[in-house]
Amino acid sequence: MHREEIMHCKRKKSCIAENSCIAREDSCIAGKRFMHCKKEIHASQEKSHASREKRFMHSKRGIHASRKRSHASQKRSHASRKSHALQKKIHASREKDSCIARKNSCIAREDSCIAEKKSCIAEKKSCIAEKSCIAKEDSCIAGK
Repeated sequence: MHREEIMHCKRKKSCIAENSCIAREDSCIAGKRFMHCKKEIHASQEKSHASREKRFMHSKRGIHASRKRSHASQKRSHASRKSHALQKKIHASREKDSCIARKNSCIAREDSCIAEKKSCIAEKKSCIAEKSCIAKEDSCIAGK
């Protein structure tokens, strides 16, 4: 039995050695799996970072474009306000010119009326003078 025990022990040692070898292989496989997972995680993190960076740059470009549009809109609004103010000035100037023209027209009519009145007065004086002459002539004729 001694021999059987030795064989049993040898088999046992062989099994232990085999188990140890399997354990080392399992450990190696586990290490490889761990490294593979680690690489996958790293690759995933890089993709995620690249995606965030891309979204950030896209967002930044969008914000920049939005600011440009806003600035252009402000310029248009400012130009519109300036144009409106200029149109008001032009309108006021035209109204002033029109008012001056109306005043000048009124003054011309007044001058015309004054000239007409002067003409009437001169005519009346002429008539009065003529009547005075006729009266003198009549008195001269009556006195003869």
